[in-house]
Amino acid sequence: MLSARPRYQQVVLLGCALAVLVLLYSRYRDTAGIPGIASSFDPPAKHTFPSDHSASGDYSPVTAADSPFDADHDCPDILGASDILVALKTGATEARRRLPAHFDTYLRCIPQYVIYSDLAEDIDGHKVYDALDNISEDMRLHSPDFELYRQLQDYQREGKDFDSLREAASGKKEETRAWKLDKWKFLPMVEKAVAHQPTANWYIFIEADTFLVWSNMLKYLSKLDSSKPIYLGGQNWMGDTEFANGGSGYILSNSAAHMFTKQIDSNRQKYEKAVDEDCCGDLMIAKVLRDIDIRITRAFPIVQGETPSTLDYTGLHWCHPVVTYHHMSADEIADYWKFEQQWLRGPNAQAPIMHRDVFEHFVEPHIQHASPKWDNISKDRIFTSASDPNASAEQKVAHKSSQACSLACHQDTRCMQYQFRPGQCKFGDVIRLGQSVPEDVESGWEWERIKDFKKQQEPCEPQWILS
Repeated sequence: MLSARPRYQQVVLLGCALAVLVLLYSRYRDTAGIPGIASSFDPPAKHTFPSDHSASGDYSPVTAADSPFDADHDCPDILGASDILVALKTGATEARRRLPAHFDTYLRCIPQYVIYSDLAEDIDGHKVYDALDNISEDMRLHSPDFELYRQLQDYQREGKDFDSLREAASGKKEETRAWKLDKWKFLPMVEKAVAHQPTANWYIFIEADTFLVWSNMLKYLSKLDSSKPIYLGGQNWMGDTEFANGGSGYILSNSAAHMFTKQIDSNRQKYEKAVDEDCCGDLMIAKVLRDIDIRITRAFPIVQGETPSTLDYTGLHWCHPVVTYHHMSADEIADYWKFEQQWLRGPNAQAPIMHRDVFEHFVEPHIQHASPKWDNISKDRIFTSASDPNASAEQKVAHKSSQACSLACHQDTRCMQYQFRPGQCKFGDVIRLGQSVPEDVESGWEWERIKDFKKQQEPCEPQWILS
């Protein structure tokens, strides 16, 4: 009888423990199977990112400790998010290096996304689809553009280690092979995205070095009509064709995407030949759409081709929200994600993040004093010993020292920043942050002038581009 009570207590404790385990498993199961949603019980894996120089100077991967995440509370809850499909394009020689940063950040908040590459594989539990498997067999087997594709398929089929192939991809020859192959992904990627989610209101196409500001994108698309044929992106020109740059990202409405796939299906050989003869896949997207009378909606500077550290901060950008950045390193993606999460938890969570806000967070803290071994991308005017004889007295000697370069910039009312290298002084008439460099370079900014510029931009209401 003396042992009955302890045994009873043991049974009760065991039962309670089992109940807790069942509850935890149930919550994990409910979130783990949803594409793009990470379980709050399963912190993101740590990754070793390249030591890129960036806006803050101290980028690091997202971890559970420094960015606690709960999809129910930290993801923007805007009607229509589940009606958007995000398609991310990558390549097998870069995918395992670049994709983890996306998995650990904004993709956790996106209900519907799909990844296309030149090789079907599984990366960190995420399915990656082959974008090229429906290209004609003759092209895949014989075209020089598909040399890398054929090699990738052979490596996978024979169980070879991809590391040597990925390491070789840093060479110029491999970059050229990957570039030639990449252009073939664009047209079939749109077809595959529409087939994957035919009822999506919007299709967003980005690349492995694109950062998607998801909260801003949701706000932006809520202002547009997906039943209209809309093709939206950062405008570029090549020859007589205006097109949306693929790295900055481009967006197709449901109407435009379905019209696009119908046009391709009816003229498949024509467009396959055109891709073979042309340079660029994003250019071909615009040419197909032009054939069905859909022209680009010019979304620059909302759709952005720069990073926060290379962008020229002017009145043209200042009050526009930003939905994408291009050429983002893994560390920069992680750092911007942290900033966006802070914003969404703050008092301005319902407002879009504008270029002004990015400037104040990433740039302003670093430009109030001169910085040695720093390149701030000043490039508007250059002064050397052979400078224009009509230059001012200060400008004629600006190349002699960093102090002389700084003084000459200060005396020139257009100059917002300067950069000095031995024998050379450069002025920048716009504000840029830039990055650290190993060379003997000093950069400085006209802080009082920048403060006056900021005051001139107020009041600053979000400027959306809707047509």
